[in-house]
Amino acid sequence: MKRNKQLRQILLVSFLLLSGLLFAFVLERYQSNTAPEHVDSPPPAKADLSFNRFHYSETRDGEPLWELSAASADHDLTTGLTRVKDVTAVFYGQGGRGKMTLTADRGTWQESERKLRISSDVVLKSPDGYTCYADQLVYTEADSHLRSGGPVRLLSSQVEMHGVGLDIDIPGKKLQLLADVWSSWDLQELLKEQG
Repeated sequence: MKRNKQLRQILLVSFLLLSGLLFAFVLERYQSNTAPEHVDSPPPAKADLSFNRFHYSETRDGEPLWELSAASADHDLTTGLTRVKDVTAVFYGQGGRGKMTLTADRGTWQESERKLRISSDVVLKSPDGYTCYADQLVYTEADSHLRSGGPVRLLSSQVEMHGVGLDIDIPGKKLQLLADVWSSWDLQELLKEQG
């Protein structure tokens, strides 16, 4: 009888130890699988949708607001993020004030934020003859502004301007360089165009 009692106690202790080890194993696995992903993790290898050619356009009150074309794109249905390559974006001024054309190597369109982020060899051309070069630009549809926090270079036939940070109000047709601004002017060319 005493021997049966000892055997039951040994089995009970063994069962509790194994249960504790199993619980610790499951808890460790559960925590490592639910840890948040690092923000800079690479994009998933497969997208929900892929396109060889991509075109997207937005209108407001029947007037074209902006459009985006790309040589290729992939879209993630879960996040609503569309990645595009060999990008051309056209931004229309209000009241027939011309359009600005942007080209770049790649970008992303985030549907929920209504933001277009463009990077790598960014070139923006205005109808006024200005060309802007930047490493990256962000277009926010809510206020129709193009912005950059990095270095930018602005060229025309009369002036070359450099600065850090850029804010372009597309409907208001205003451009502002934000910091470390310097410029070089070709006065002969400027006088020639004035006269």
